[in-house]
Amino acid sequence: MKNIKIIITIAIIIVTLIIIGFIAKQVFQSVVKDITQGEIKRITGEKTAEITQQEIDRITKGVIQQGTSGLKSEVKKCDLTPTVRKYKVESYYTGQWIDSHVHMPVSSKIVSSVAVQSGFLDMPAFDEELSIDYIVCLFNSEGISKTIGFFLAPSPVFSSSINTVKNIEKQYPGKIAAFYMPTPLASINPKPDEVEKILQENLGLFKGLGEIKFAYYEIPNDKPEDPQYLELYSIANRNKLVIMMHPAVDHKDEVERLLQKYPDAIFFLHGESEEWVFDLMDNYSNLYYQIGHELYTFGINPEHNQRALTKAEWEEYAKPKFNDILESEFKKWKPLIDKYPDRLTLGTDRWYSWHFDQDVGAFMEEFERSFLGKFDQSVQEKLAYKNAEKLITNK
Repeated sequence: MKNIKIIITIAIIIVTLIIIGFIAKQVFQSVVKDITQGEIKRITGEKTAEITQQEIDRITKGVIQQGTSGLKSEVKKCDLTPTVRKYKVESYYTGQWIDSHVHMPVSSKIVSSVAVQSGFLDMPAFDEELSIDYIVCLFNSEGISKTIGFFLAPSPVFSSSINTVKNIEKQYPGKIAAFYMPTPLASINPKPDEVEKILQENLGLFKGLGEIKFAYYEIPNDKPEDPQYLELYSIANRNKLVIMMHPAVDHKDEVERLLQKYPDAIFFLHGESEEWVFDLMDNYSNLYYQIGHELYTFGINPEHNQRALTKAEWEEYAKPKFNDILESEFKKWKPLIDKYPDRLTLGTDRWYSWHFDQDVGAFMEEFERSFLGKFDQSVQEKLAYKNAEKLITNK
């Protein structure tokens, strides 16, 4: 009799869990669909923004799997080897390198799906092929000792996204200096107090806030002084996080006011601000800049009209002109690097799926190391890793 009661109790528990799981799945699917369709409609202005039930099922299944399993704790064997150099340059940097600008794959298919359907060329998500084991292995094969990595963590998948960062740090301590990156879609960002709560519960997990981008070509842009960002700057300042942003060409005045408002915070800029950021660096010692050649995300060739490149377009344009582009970039940046060698870093701005191909990575490595090789050794090391290390260790 006792055994029958136990069996009945267990059966009731199992049935209850199944019912709860079914209800949770339906609610989750509804949220996914509402957010996805709402954001696409808001951004594109389309009257309808339908996504198929098959897509909803695919996204939901992926998130449930990620939420329950997370990243594997077992580190896989790295079998990628350094590639052979293909271009001849007189001097070549062979030392330590911290890539100071990498957009890490998102932890959820939801984010990837919304981004692509909203107009972005690509938004890779962690999966079996693009795993953290593969990415770290790729970085090792390129001689990248550390990476400043930007992690998107929208509110629908906030917890799983934070868990992804925690698992990466557990598997590869110190390999990725994590920055919390707000999405450009305000309605799916967690509230500022939620962000601060996570920071306080995971002290040291994040080294910075950003990249906060205000110069998208795909969607309408926010402004650096919009209220939701002012709250985030205050949080970053209180928690001693680096503030990484990509202002637009007309945001000089806004950035200067922020530098004045938060004199103890480190601001780390990138992008179109190159036209005026160095004027500000004369007056604000808390301003740093990340040099990016935009050779991998946006075309230098005028015909690309500052739009995102496909891998085929990039290969057709960049590979045959390696040395010409290298010389042009050296001439462009040398006067500024000579003036501010202690506050500049070098980064690839990896973002799209094809940026993590080994042949693309090999090109990136060879180009960046060839660029570094054109400077004196003391400057090489500062650009390559010393300045970035200073930023992420708050020294």
